[in-house]
Amino acid sequence: MFMNKYVLILSLIIGVVLTSCNEYNVAHFKRMSYEGYEPYYDQLQPSDSMYLNPILSGSHPEPSVCRVGGTYYMVTASLTQYPSLPVYSSNDLVTWYHLGHAVNCLDFEAQDMTEGIHSPTIRYNKYNKYYYIIANDLGGCGTFIVKTTDPNVGWSGPIFLPQIDGTDPSIFIGKGGKVYIISCNEATHGSPRWKGHRSIRMHMYDTKNDSIVGTSRILVDGGLNKGKHPTLKSPKMFRGGSKYYLMFSECYPDGVCKEVMYESRNVTGPFKPCEVNPVFEQEAIYDDEQFSMSFAGHADVVDTEDGNYWAVVSGCRPMAQNRYMAGMETFLLPANITQTGQPVIMRAPDRVPVIVHKQDLDIVAQREYMSGNIDFEYRFDKGRLPRYFDLLRKSEVPFYDLKNNQLNLSLLPTSVDSMSALSFVSRRIQHKYFAAETELDFVPTSSNELAGLIVERDERNYSVLGITYKAGIKTVVVATVEAGVKSIIAELPISSLDAITLRILSDGRNLSFEVNDASQTKELCKLPLMHLTTDDVSDFSAAFVAMYATSNWEIKSSKCIIHN
Repeated sequence: MFMNKYVLILSLIIGVVLTSCNEYNVAHFKRMSYEGYEPYYDQLQPSDSMYLNPILSGSHPEPSVCRVGGTYYMVTASLTQYPSLPVYSSNDLVTWYHLGHAVNCLDFEAQDMTEGIHSPTIRYNKYNKYYYIIANDLGGCGTFIVKTTDPNVGWSGPIFLPQIDGTDPSIFIGKGGKVYIISCNEATHGSPRWKGHRSIRMHMYDTKNDSIVGTSRILVDGGLNKGKHPTLKSPKMFRGGSKYYLMFSECYPDGVCKEVMYESRNVTGPFKPCEVNPVFEQEAIYDDEQFSMSFAGHADVVDTEDGNYWAVVSGCRPMAQNRYMAGMETFLLPANITQTGQPVIMRAPDRVPVIVHKQDLDIVAQREYMSGNIDFEYRFDKGRLPRYFDLLRKSEVPFYDLKNNQLNLSLLPTSVDSMSALSFVSRRIQHKYFAAETELDFVPTSSNELAGLIVERDERNYSVLGITYKAGIKTVVVATVEAGVKSIIAELPISSLDAITLRILSDGRNLSFEVNDASQTKELCKLPLMHLTTDDVSDFSAAFVAMYATSNWEIKSSKCIIHN
């Protein structure tokens, strides 16, 4: 009894010293691991000439790809993650190396996790030797372009284009290096005939002055299947032979999306529907134990040096009760060429395959972090965060460093539901079955302080396993927030001043929360994980697991207490 009191007093003294030496208290994360598993991957035996779908698992929505010589470059939407717009390179379209990020100046303040940067397109202009990425800051600055002569070095600051008042912008490089911007805009003359009625428009872009020239030109109004009242999304233009192809998604009120394609002999049109349509469709087939995909769309097409075509597409893998946790992921599919020269990706009743044959694959260690089953551990001894970790929004206050072989997170006075920058270092959840673990050295000094692991879908749906301070005792808590309703599920008082191991596990239906204190592992509780999933990913919701620290911990109610 006396020893417990002594430990608690010592804990308080250390906490006061920490607080007096720093503006914020600090949590020390010594390592983090993530193990992800899907049963269907174990049933496969891929050879060195086969790859697994998705090629980028976890939240990698709206991919776009281009080729320069024998190197491919890809970018995906990043929403409110910071830095933004991850850029990847590959020699085979399958094994991707994360080069870095194209944007690091937008803060996404007051934007929720599903806003931020959407609909990127990456293209290379061989005439002026510039790479361009165009994207849309959905809840903030609108359409912008960044550019570089070398994606390995860095990108320019955003060039904002207020004249592009639509969504889903893309770039096409025409003859002589002329640059065209294609986007989805309001219906012709602002008179929609149905909810979601939109047109696809083209603007000229002056590469010398980085500005829009003239007025827009309408390429398509309403889409191919007007009777189904589609909403047009994600237009992409490319050239094949003597034709220009305009491909875009038609998304219908029932949630189904299909890729359709138009063609023209002239870059500015007129465009007419291609002979074969749709060029990509995936029936919504749900099977929570086998590989399946739905919510498919947002495709981009690239040619290879040998004249073949491949497509990257967004899609989701369903889990229990036809819901989704990993968000929109990136899949790779071959595109066939018809006798008229038109690319066609895949049509129903064919299904997106989990394993695909492809020649000349470059199988390296990078691949294991992107697709398939993963067993990953990171110790913070390199002096920098690995690029597959993400922050949430840009903080004006430096809140982390990597010293003494650990990640040190300052406890910022911001909370998850504040839509502000957080002390939050995350990685994507890529699997239905996963285990995330961290070793944490943290001495809280008040009940408003907490540090630990958080699994989050958005500001109103998350669960926390963390260390806080309650009634004079260092305490491990499990808290959940579902549809904005906050509650503590379990508490465990602890007396150890040593580092504590925290672990969150998923069996596809429930989360388990474990703590290892003084070499003893205790399961604190289980709870359903449905609040981390959605049955509609049109808002691009996806779950992340993060190391998290806050001095604004406000959940007070308790459902149960676990005692030693």
